[in-house]
Amino acid sequence: MKESIKNIPYIVVYILGFLLLLFAAVFYRQPLLSVLLILLFIMPPLSVAAMIYTASSLNISIAPDMSEYELPCEVNLILTVDNPGFIPLLNCRLFFGIENLYYPDRTDREILFPAEARTDKKINIPVKVRYSGMIRLNVIRLLISDPLHMYTKDILIGEIYDIPVMPERVQVNELSGAKTQSIDEDVIWASDGELTMDIKQLREYRPGDKLRDVHWLLAAKGDDLPVKEYERGKELYYLLLPEMTEDSLQDTLTYFRSLALLLLQKGEIYRVAIYHAFEDVIDIQTVDSYEALRTVMYELFKESTAPADSAYVRLNDMYHELSGVIRIQGRKIITV
Repeated sequence: MKESIKNIPYIVVYILGFLLLLFAAVFYRQPLLSVLLILLFIMPPLSVAAMIYTASSLNISIAPDMSEYELPCEVNLILTVDNPGFIPLLNCRLFFGIENLYYPDRTDREILFPAEARTDKKINIPVKVRYSGMIRLNVIRLLISDPLHMYTKDILIGEIYDIPVMPERVQVNELSGAKTQSIDEDVIWASDGELTMDIKQLREYRPGDKLRDVHWLLAAKGDDLPVKEYERGKELYYLLLPEMTEDSLQDTLTYFRSLALLLLQKGEIYRVAIYHAFEDVIDIQTVDSYEALRTVMYELFKESTAPADSAYVRLNDMYHELSGVIRIQGRKIITV
């Protein structure tokens, strides 16, 4: 309806021109004026019919030229205009929105372009990007007007593309803290690392020993409390916790990814604790490849920010007696 209203001034001007020519034809009675009058009468329906016919075969699409970007960068959108018909459409307008999911922006953008006859061309649309995150491209609708602006065809598109923009890589120090213990339910915990379920020996109970390490089956047969000692595990993991607070979000993403890439470069397998603030749960992901890290980054890009320390508090609530966690808080990397 709004676009139809925009056509009213063109229609009014055309009608006035038609009436003036009609008045001149009646007054002067010239054959040429009569021919022009007939042409003005038939041109609007022909213009609209030609536009509708050509628009049915028109192919318009817009998409990023790459599946992933890394700062500093400029996202380049490719607008493809394919008009196989013989009639040009000179008044095409595409409406789309583009926003970082961390920083919502509901402003619609508009690009005006021609769809020339018998052509298949591509138009570059550069979009400046300041922050990392998931950039969402929402292609809303396409408006096509006939040459006389008598009628505008409104085509709803509704396509959505997610474009990940990775933070730039910065130099970070190597981790000096101890690796964390595994957090699998069937693994025994210790403050200085992971222990396997293989029993090394039995010994007498000492103050400070955990009750779950007591061999209760043997204790029930005697007066002593034998305690199980376990073999040291061969594989320990770093556990990275990116704390996504609003005031340090971009720095956290930058330093987390830089540290994660450094560990992969050194052949380390590590784990990442992702805090889902909306559900208030922690999800643990194992990263053993660049593809796994990419998956973790995509998941972080779709998470909302949370108050300071809330991710670490929730991690401790879900996994008691946890130690050796690598907390990434903005530019600070803290081992606790």
